[in-house]
Amino acid sequence: MYTLTLTADERRAFDWVGDRYNSGKVASLLRDCIPEDREWSDDGDITFTIPEHIAWEINELAEEEGRRILLGMLRAGTQGQAQ
Repeated sequence: MYTLTLTADERRAFDWVGDRYNSGKVASLLRDCIPEDREWSDDGDITFTIPEHIAWEINELAEEEGRRILLGMLRAGTQGQAQ
């Protein structure tokens, strides 16, 4: 098990980004790990207890997103250069 504490502002950032990138999938996974006595929209910090298999899913989503961003940067860097 892992723990992750997010502030209300950090959770609002997930809401703002929404389903762009993989943040919507990560937020959905985190919502499944929220303590029973808390709501995603609560004020203050929330500490999530994350099972290992969920942590691996979050890690895979982050790596996938990182590869996508890196490929985009590489493509942008090669535009206009002689081939």
